[in-house]
Amino acid sequence: SVAGSADTAGSADSASTEPGAEASPVAPSELGPLAVLCARAEACAGAFSAQDVTMLMWCLAKLETRLSPALVAAMSERFEATAGNFNPQLLSKFIWALGTMQLPPSPALQRAMVQRATEEAPRLKAYDISIQAWAFARVGVVPGAELVDAWSARALQVMTDFHPRELSNLCWGFGEMGAIPGPELLAAVEARAIAISRELVPQGVCNVMQGLAKMGHTPGVELVEALSRRAVATSSEFTPQGVANLVWALGTMKVAPGISIANQQLEDLLHAMTTRATATMPRFEPLGISLLMLGFGGLKIPPAANLIAALEKRAVATVDEFNAQMLANLLKAFARLKISPGEALMAALSARAVAVSGDFTPQGVATLMWAIGMCKARATPELCHAMTARALATLGDFGAQDVSMLAHGLAKQGAPYDQQLLSAASAHTIALAPTLTPRVITSLLGSFSATAFTPAAATLEALTAQSLASVPECGPAYLGMVVASIGKMG
Repeated sequence: SVAGSADTAGSADSASTEPGAEASPVAPSELGPLAVLCARAEACAGAFSAQDVTMLMWCLAKLETRLSPALVAAMSERFEATAGNFNPQLLSKFIWALGTMQLPPSPALQRAMVQRATEEAPRLKAYDISIQAWAFARVGVVPGAELVDAWSARALQVMTDFHPRELSNLCWGFGEMGAIPGPELLAAVEARAIAISRELVPQGVCNVMQGLAKMGHTPGVELVEALSRRAVATSSEFTPQGVANLVWALGTMKVAPGISIANQQLEDLLHAMTTRATATMPRFEPLGISLLMLGFGGLKIPPAANLIAALEKRAVATVDEFNAQMLANLLKAFARLKISPGEALMAALSARAVAVSGDFTPQGVATLMWAIGMCKARATPELCHAMTARALATLGDFGAQDVSMLAHGLAKQGAPYDQQLLSAASAHTIALAPTLTPRVITSLLGSFSATAFTPAAATLEALTAQSLASVPECGPAYLGMVVASIGKMG
């Protein structure tokens, strides 16, 4: 079961195989008899045992076909009725089938699976834990703290039984589900990953690093260096998404040369990933493009010029496949790296942002406008109009950081934005005032003054009150910037 990798935002490489013979997709000529069998199974579903349910679901997954949604629903109901008869092996195979077919379970089935997995946790093998975590992540099941703790406790007992695939699936699954295990399990995972690092395939390296990054865990130097050596040794086998996921993980962990990894090792790793990314750029998808650049942005290490050129060309060619989040993330990465996108790329991204403007979240609007300002790029009038409309429509959901980034972006661009947007953002700030940090207050005041916009008296009073409340936490630089910004606004 080789799990795929996914981002702060989407899907990536994914494959899963159950031990045993590989099955080929069902030929059209065979659908008739199988449809008859499925109809019969649906008719007598109430007599199926736990083993029958598992075998049927396993076969449907291996056949790579969805012959009968009604049959799957019947088998799901049968699982709920017979959940107590599912032993660890049957349970794992049933969950694997759902994950392989990517069939999100009903709330009732989800509760039944989570409860049974929790009950059986003390008897699970390493394979069972990893495949359950992988499959639950694939179908969006949130296991809850009780099951995560039960999995973790059992994983600690059988950690030496985790082979590369199992460890890879465990890390990826926990990361995708947002599960946060305790420090004991994280330490055990690190030790096991170091021990088997030379056996990991490229996807396994990516899954371990990406999973740990999504769990908010920064691994020790020994693991980072061991996986880096393995990545360099197998770099020619990395898929485009694998390259993107690994660089994204490094950036998210903020791996620092000389601290998290030896300088030369990081240089060797990035050189290998850059070489592979450049060679495979014609096969990169928008998700991979945005993740790759986000990774370099997190590392604060600009990619080589030839990689930037190839990436910009590929982004222009695939721009119609970018969604709102990918657009915002790509430009955010350019901003972090202090690189201005080429004219062709900026024009393509701007046109696409206008086309999907209705899909931008408040954070997406703020990030996009902040990034354009920081890149020293000029938004087109069409983009200004579209983002202004979207910001006004969603302003009630803007957080303090969103308002700050939006105002900062407008100030950096010097763009002809409607004063209505600045006035609305200023008014919204009053409700957010109690949550504003000194840094956000400074940014807001500085941005307002840079746009030659003077907020309403009520907004200034709210910001002043919060500034006074924050004085004990602040240093001279903050106090000076606040007073200077207020003074500049008259």
